[in-house]
Amino acid sequence: MKRLLIIAGLLAAIGAGYGLYQFNRTSNSTIRQKPEYILKASELSTAFATDEAMANEKYLGKVIQVEGTLLGKETGEFWVLTLEGTGLVNIRAELLTGRQPELKAGETVKVKGVCSGSLLDVVLSDCITIE
Repeated sequence: MKRLLIIAGLLAAIGAGYGLYQFNRTSNSTIRQKPEYILKASELSTAFATDEAMANEKYLGKVIQVEGTLLGKETGEFWVLTLEGTGLVNIRAELLTGRQPELKAGETVKVKGVCSGSLLDVVLSDCITIE
């Protein structure tokens, strides 16, 4: 019985360690990867507003670098930067946890992240700011 508890504890520890590794691996890979596309926020916004299916095919799941004017930032579970797009579609950049950006509305910002598609705005996840 004791041996069974030890084995179960080891398996739980290995599972937790593997889960932590996978969680951190995804985040770190965004930082190290070169962007497949470098765009202005208005270009990415227009692509999704004009033909969402084509934009999904081209950008979904890809690491993208976007430059645009910061409309605002939100705090919560993680930092979110909203970059000005075109019309009603903006870029929502969900930042990795860690350093909080010292940015103000109206500044030009560059972010790199993984395109997650469009919900009202185009969403980039696992983002970092580029200076």
